[in-house]
Amino acid sequence: MSERELKRQLDLLFEADRVMLDRVTRLATECLVLQDRIKQLEDDANDDFKYSFYEGVIEAGDNWQVYVTEPDGEREKLSPRFDLGHHSPDGFSWGYPGSGPSQLAIGLLAHHFEDANVGRDVIAARVHKLSNRFMNERICKLTQGANWACTSVDIDDWLTDIGEL
Repeated sequence: MSERELKRQLDLLFEADRVMLDRVTRLATECLVLQDRIKQLEDDANDDFKYSFYEGVIEAGDNWQVYVTEPDGEREKLSPRFDLGHHSPDGFSWGYPGSGPSQLAIGLLAHHFEDANVGRDVIAARVHKLSNRFMNERICKLTQGANWACTSVDIDDWLTDIGEL
């Protein structure tokens, strides 16, 4: 092999090495970006534990209940908050517009706003302003007769969507 051919072969190898190094650098950068995104998602997932978890459950005998699990793990029945509006003497229900879904909207929003540590008057005003819309846009869209779950994050997302957060 001539010196000229050898030089040409070396140049090709160096060029191939440079291309490969560029690819490795790009992949390493993409990996770092993905690692940052994964960390952000993990942090967001851990943040969910700072919020209340709500679940609607239909128990034996067609007994519709809503439970709240607090960030500390304590689980209790959601209060219907009749002091803020008495729409349903029969309690909560969901999946259609009516008195039971209206009472559920009041209870969920009141509990959610209590988590924000605001006064009773502020809670009452916000619940009265938003409960009918929340019932129509969220509670009515749940499947009637089926269990469901949501978190305070879901309520915050809805509040953000309507410009109220």
